[in-house]
Amino acid sequence: MRPLRGPSKRVCIELARAPAARASVQRVTTPDDERAEPPMRGPRPGDPTTPLDEAGRERRRAALLALLGAITETRLHRPAETEGWTLRHLIGAVAAADRALAHVLDAVAADPPELAEPPEPTELTAAPRFALRRLRGEVMYRAHMRNREGLAELLAETGAEAERALSAHGWLLDLPIEVEGSGVTSARDLLAERGERERAALQALRAELPPGVELTPGAEAPPR
Repeated sequence: MRPLRGPSKRVCIELARAPAARASVQRVTTPDDERAEPPMRGPRPGDPTTPLDEAGRERRRAALLALLGAITETRLHRPAETEGWTLRHLIGAVAAADRALAHVLDAVAADPPELAEPPEPTELTAAPRFALRRLRGEVMYRAHMRNREGLAELLAETGAEAERALSAHGWLLDLPIEVEGSGVTSARDLLAERGERERAALQALRAELPPGVELTPGAEAPPR
C-alpha cells in the first residue's frame, strides 16, 4: 500500500489481485474528503445530453394547430403522398409519435439502467425493448374517429404529454432501447421521428390552405 499526497487530501490506492488475474481498485478516503459527494453511476436526472429545442417544437406545434384550424373538414380526406393515407392519417401519425415518445421516456425513467464506468461484462444487460405498434394504432384510430376540432384537441393533448416527458426525462434520450419492427436505437430517434411527422403534416396542410390565406408559424387561424 502506497500513499499518494495531493494538495488537500491523502488517497490510498490498494491493488489486489482477483481470482481471474484482474486488478481491482479500492479507494480509501481521509477525513478531508469525507463530505465529498459519492460517485454517481449513469447520467444525472435533469441533465439533458444536448440542449433541447423546446421553443422550436412549440412553434411547429402552434403552426400545425393553426393550419388545421384554417382548412375545411372535407380537406382532411384529401390523399397524402404516403400511399393509402390522407391528411387525417398524417395528423394522426403526429399524435402517435407524441404518445410513443412519452411512453418510452416514462417507462425508462421508471427503471433507469445503471451505467458502470466502464461496465463489467457481467453487468451488461439487454436494452429495454418496446412494442409500440398497438399504442400507435390506438392513437391513429382515435384520430380517424374525430372531427377537425377533436383532432386539434388530440394534438394538443399528446403534444403536452410529449413535452412533459421531455422536460422530466430528457437526460434519457440517448440511452439504448429497442423497438420491435424498427431501427430505433434510442428515444432520440423517436424525437427525430416526431419532428419528421410534424414537418410532413405542416407541408401537406399548407398545400391545402384556401387561396390568399397564409399563416406564419404560431399565427392564429383566420376567422371562419
